[in-house]
Amino acid sequence: MEDDSRFVQVMIDFMYGCHYDSSENGHSSSILFYIGAYQIADKYDRPNLKKYAKSQFERLVKIGWVMDDFPLAIAEAYAATPSSDRGLRDAIVRTASLHFSELLEKGSFVKVLEDTPGFSADMAKHIFREQRIKK
Repeated sequence: MEDDSRFVQVMIDFMYGCHYDSSENGHSSSILFYIGAYQIADKYDRPNLKKYAKSQFERLVKIGWVMDDFPLAIAEAYAATPSSDRGLRDAIVRTASLHFSELLEKGSFVKVLEDTPGFSADMAKHIFREQRIKK
């Protein structure tokens, strides 16, 4: 699979101390941009970029769960990361569980629950743990 040149440029810029903004790289969605940045950082073992992309992603997910691209971000993050890499997945699951009832009213969220391998299981485990903690 060939790397997206925009993310290769982000990685190079980041390595030379340049900060990047998702809006400068032709992406309509900042959440999706940081998934790509996280993925390229993981592929090329750039821990500082990976940490930065994760922190930006977490920030955006907390406020962007109401956006139309949130279900797409879930699918993309799950497709872009192995199940052992919890960096993006945990942020999604935490946020989705906080707003689960509202999200269930959106057909696109229900579809991602049905179609995204691992996401429903992660949600179920998280909700179960939260319920056990409350008891």
